Amino acid sequence: MMATNICLAFLAFLTVVQSFATHFTSDYCDRPMEAGVMVMGKPIEWSEEKKLSVYLKTTTNEIMNGTFVDPISILAVRLIPKSFQVVFEIRGAGIKFRKGSCHGRRTNSNDAEIDLSYFRRNDINILDRNVTIHAIWAKSYSGGVKMSTPIVFEVLANNVEL
Repeated sequence: MMATNICLAFLAFLTVVQSFATHFTSDYCDRPMEAGVMVMGKPIEWSEEKKLSVYLKTTTNEIMNGTFVDPISILAVRLIPKSFQVVFEIRGAGIKFRKGSCHGRRTNSNDAEIDLSYFRRNDINILDRNVTIHAIWAKSYSGGVKMSTPIVFEVLANNVEL
């Protein structure tokens, strides 16, 4: 009986513990995701151990740095190889993740879709069409948090041919 009570107390404790990825997509939306920022007692470090991939959902073709993207495209992000503790962040005017948190700027879901609808509006003149996406991840507490090389692309204006 005593062992059962101890196990139940331990399980109750586990449900309260949250990962750094959960915190970065809820409680710490304003905390920067940049190299040198302290997370889990260690600074975020650049790493090429994993690759950030932004891709067209229809073809799975990857978007490379400096690419021009049609605003009707359906894009998504993933980390290769996958990590269960990952946070993606997107920066740019009006850009967000579908079903993202932190006002759409962050998600911890591999294959999360990017919402380009802001760029399809004809009633505004968007001067800055650059989009930057990067990811942070952790394998373990002792390993610290790593950061991917960002991907930067530009969204074309409506009615512009590629």
